[in-house]
Amino acid sequence: MVTGKRPGPSHTSTIKTQGSREELIEQEQQRQRLLKLIRPYVGDFVYQAFETVDRKSFTPSRAMQDAYSDVVIPLEQEGSTMSEPTLVAEMIELMGLKGKREENVLEVGTGSGYSAAILAKCAAHVTTIEINPQLAEQAKTRLSRLGFKNVSVQTGDGRLGFPQKAPFDAIVVTAAAKEVPKALVEQLVDGGRIIVPIGSETSQVLKHITKLEGNVTEEEDSLSVRFVPLVDSTQPFSNPA
Repeated sequence: MVTGKRPGPSHTSTIKTQGSREELIEQEQQRQRLLKLIRPYVGDFVYQAFETVDRKSFTPSRAMQDAYSDVVIPLEQEGSTMSEPTLVAEMIELMGLKGKREENVLEVGTGSGYSAAILAKCAAHVTTIEINPQLAEQAKTRLSRLGFKNVSVQTGDGRLGFPQKAPFDAIVVTAAAKEVPKALVEQLVDGGRIIVPIGSETSQVLKHITKLEGNVTEEEDSLSVRFVPLVDSTQPFSNPA
């Protein structure tokens, strides 16, 4: 922000242009620093998605200073957050997406729509389901405005998945469950993966689950995490925490 004596009319546009240019340069430097933090967590394919999706476009105005920081950002609705970009990166990488023409994925917990936008660059079809109708509508509007045409935003209980678009090649859950919802396993193709935090409100492990034949699963622990609880349809929408 320019402070001090107001410039005369002949200088106003020049100073504003310079200020805007400097701000854009600084923002781009911050964005590049964030991408450097993300890079070790992902392969080339997923990294390219992060390069093309601007986190700032999904950040609430009051938290814009943290758009390019590797931090959790609270959203407009109490109890809902945007995860750290490095964690988003690790979870999406674990999904094992290959960019195949018909690859179909499900995200449980839309939030701001940032993760869905990254997924839209990695898969042909993305369904994202959010239990909070206000967040869902905001994300739908935002993703549409930004031109993400292969994302379908749904409102509902994510524990039930979305059978209308199943089967899915991969599913990612962005809230903590006490156990893997059975419906999600059933809606996964054989050989597909679920990435989900499992545990209590205070102790959770990110699990990488592969579906074998007959709904049998194989589980691997990835890392300790801390997510808000996965909300079901009997709980208040406005405060899932």
